[in-house]
Order: sequence, then structure tokens, then C-alpha cells
Amino acid sequence: MKTLNVSEKTADSLRDFLDGEDIDLQTVSPGEKACVSIYPDEDGKRTECSPETLYEGGWITCTNARTLARRLNILMWESGKLLDFLHIKIRDCELGCFQ
Repeated sequence: MKTLNVSEKTADSLRDFLDGEDIDLQTVSPGEKACVSIYPDEDGKRTECSPETLYEGGWITCTNARTLARRLNILMWESGKLLDFLHIKIRDCELGCFQ
């Protein structure tokens, strides 16, 4: 099972979301080694995310969102729901759906 390293602030709500959506990911405490780390976007502007590091309220390219899904071994629609939950916008969409 793949793991997400999340802040304590986000951990409970993210666990509830993953359970409710039946997405097969596990959260770990801050500081533990994980496949993907999730951080709050402290400065209030949208920070670019990578397949290894997500910022709540940030943005990610379509290519990197696809890589994220492969890295986590989840379906694309599941990664889309995860990104929506974290308020992460997709940019540079390969299908032209998002600017």
C-alpha cells in the first residue's frame, strides 16, 4: 500500500476522505518516510506541486498529475478526487480541459 505523509492538521480529514471514497492509500505521521508528502501552502499563493510533493491549495501540471497517479498506484479519477479534496488545481491540461 502506498503512503501519504501529511500534516497533523490534515491527517484526520484526509483519512476520512480516503475511507469514504474507498481509495487504497494510507496516511503516515509527519516525518515518516512516505511515497508522497502533503504540506499546507503557508504563503497563501498557489505553489507548484510535483508528483512527490503536494501543497494544499497549490497547482500541478496534467503530466505530473498522471505521474502522481502512477506513483501512488491509483486510478486517474482517484487522483483527481484527491487533488480536488486538497484544492489543487490542474494546469497545462493535455486534453485542453484546464488552462
